Amino acid sequence: SVGISDLVGNVRGKTLVELGSGAGQDSMFFAKQGARVTAIDFSEEQIAHGKRLAKRRGIKVEFIFGDLNRLSKIRFNQKFDIAYSNYAFQYVQDLNKLFRAVSKILKKNGLFVFKIDHPFFRTGKWIKRADREKFVVEKYFQRRKVFWTWKIKKVSAHFFAYHRILQDFVDALWESNHMDTQCY
Repeated sequence: SVGISDLVGNVRGKTLVELGSGAGQDSMFFAKQGARVTAIDFSEEQIAHGKRLAKRRGIKVEFIFGDLNRLSKIRFNQKFDIAYSNYAFQYVQDLNKLFRAVSKILKKNGLFVFKIDHPFFRTGKWIKRADREKFVVEKYFQRRKVFWTWKIKKVSAHFFAYHRILQDFVDALWESNHMDTQCY
């Protein structure tokens, strides 16, 4: 299995921004490796939790409340060596706009690393037929907003994400990569 260190490499002395950080567990990992880290998330609860965790662990991370859909509106005091995201881009409405904003906050030859679920799995389901299970894909090429509910005991949480095909990510990267950045 590929870990985040394998994807990002040595971060010692580098500036890194985590996009869609949640409570910043990955940000704290990078800070412990020597990076100067900024973590951005749209959940005030996650940001508050991340600040408490970082303080308790004695780790310095700058947390910013912000929506990736409006990343271009967030003012930073610096450009970053690395922009990183771990499974957050399915919640962003306009990938092209986001990726253009990322290219503007990265230094020349900056690194842009993100992980996503393969869209194939969001459009499929396991069905049982004749004592065998099959994974059936439905509407893979239909771009849309997908809704679901997680139920844990007596608590329900409602979510949505934007379903895209892999080509949408490639196209958005291609369009935004007019600057000197490396994208993985």
